[in-house]
Amino acid sequence: MTSDDVDDTDDMDDWDFTWQTRVGRTEEFLLCLDEGMLEYFREMASEMVVRFAVSHAEAVARINERYQALYLDPYPDLMCHELPEFWAYGVYYQAEGDARLPCGDEGADAMVDFTRLKVRPAPPQSSAVWTLRDEPSGG
Repeated sequence: MTSDDVDDTDDMDDWDFTWQTRVGRTEEFLLCLDEGMLEYFREMASEMVVRFAVSHAEAVARINERYQALYLDPYPDLMCHELPEFWAYGVYYQAEGDARLPCGDEGADAMVDFTRLKVRPAPPQSSAVWTLRDEPSGG
C-alpha cells in the first residue's frame, strides 16, 4: 500500500467533537430516553432521595438541570459504566479545590471528607426543570 492508496476524506479536521444534544422529554425527565435509560435515571433520582434526603421532585429537577440537553444512546449508554449513585453525587455536590466527589462505594468513599463538599443549590422553583411537584405532607 502506498500513500496514494490512503483515503484521507475522513480527516480528523472534518470531525465534530462538540457534545451532541437533543431536545425532548421522556416522562418526568427532560431528556430523550429509552426504557432502559429511563429506569437508570429513575434509579439515580431514588438514590438522591435516600442519600441526600431531598424529595423525589427535587431530585428529578436537579437531574433535569444538569443533563437536560445531553444526548444519550439507548441503554446501556456509556454513562452506565458507573452506577446511578456515582452520577447522583455529581448532581448534588460540587467538589471544591482538591476535594474528591464520592462515588457511591462505601469502601472507596471512606476517605472522602464530606464537610469539604459544597451542595449545589436546588434549581429555582419557577424553573421548567421542575417537572414534578412535591406531594403535600398529610397531617
